[in-house]
Amino acid sequence: MLTRYLFLVFGPAETHYWQAHHAILSVLAHAPEPREVLVVTTHPQRFSWLSQAIRIQPVDDATLTRWKGARGFFWRIKLECIRANAATDAAVVYCDSDILVRRDLSPLVAALAQGSVAMHEPEYLLSASRRRGDRALYRAVADKTFSSVQVDAATWMWNAGVVAVGPGQRELIETALEACDELCAATGNHNLAEQFALSISLAATGRNRPAREWIDHYWGNKPGFIASITEQQATILAEGMTIAQACAHVRDHPIHRPLRVRERWWQRWIQRRFGVQR
Repeated sequence: MLTRYLFLVFGPAETHYWQAHHAILSVLAHAPEPREVLVVTTHPQRFSWLSQAIRIQPVDDATLTRWKGARGFFWRIKLECIRANAATDAAVVYCDSDILVRRDLSPLVAALAQGSVAMHEPEYLLSASRRRGDRALYRAVADKTFSSVQVDAATWMWNAGVVAVGPGQRELIETALEACDELCAATGNHNLAEQFALSISLAATGRNRPAREWIDHYWGNKPGFIASITEQQATILAEGMTIAQACAHVRDHPIHRPLRVRERWWQRWIQRRFGVQR
């Protein structure tokens, strides 16, 4: 079974591309054959160094705008990208740029071949969250149905840094797209609509499993990881490594940092006031 590892990287921020390069190297270091790494991007030239090991698919601004849908919901782009690259003969593992694969992905690939689906991890029970935005979302969706999936007090929010479906499971992403559109209509484009749509759609199969056993998602400590990624990429460049050598370097020198760093209010104030990054 072919496994397609899918990245979507767009916009001007250079750090997104640095992170994506490192994430791709970590996939190449740990993903079994047969495999394909596909990068959908507005800046294909930024991946030229990796072009012999990956497939690059340019995407234009008009397509991204269309993928936002009738309500112009930004994160809907992710769902459309996954749907566009799902296949009957391949598993699709979508990865955010801020992930790093830690170990052999063979067990995850085998599970997808047997009908499992995956997201990065279950984050919290939506009905029990104390965050104001989550409480507002739960009030809007409690005891309602979205794309035939019922939401209740036992519904979990999953982290969508990794989204994986097996061959022929494109309909699950289509269900998530429909649920996302319905959630946007019900909540006024809540910024978690795409994540929650995926959470309920994949969990409804009864086969959703966490990918955190193999993959780290460092969204809670991007500055720290970007600093370490920059150091490693400088080493790769300075030593003129091949792609194979770079993959081995990333595999043999894993970045060890906390995945989440909780900032104090005064740290955030200093960053905003003086433009200081930790």
